[in-house]
Amino acid sequence: MLDYLREGDEPVEYEGKCHDLASTYRNRFTDCLILADYTQPQEFLIEALIMHQYGEYVGSRDAKSSVWVLSGIIVRLAMRMGYHQEAQPSLPSTPFQVIQLADFLETVLIKVSD
Repeated sequence: MLDYLREGDEPVEYEGKCHDLASTYRNRFTDCLILADYTQPQEFLIEALIMHQYGEYVGSRDAKSSVWVLSGIIVRLAMRMGYHQEAQPSLPSTPFQVIQLADFLETVLIKVSD
């Protein structure tokens, strides 16, 4: 739904509903993040914040400051959780997951700098 909202090419079966569905999704997602206390490091928190950031980004064609603030929060939490270091006890131990997390943080940093 979020992609259709940004591009303006919603399918026939969702015509006229994409904006309401995307808005409801963003509101519920925000509620979940608040209930989970997004200020404390947790498993899958960074991924959830990235999804929330994407929802904020596609919700408007204008450059919103909330997207930049979320980027800063995501990077600070990721560094606090040790995403920038290898072999942290709090991070998953399989090599695939360690590489995946490093690539993920690199992607976040590249998008923030663009």
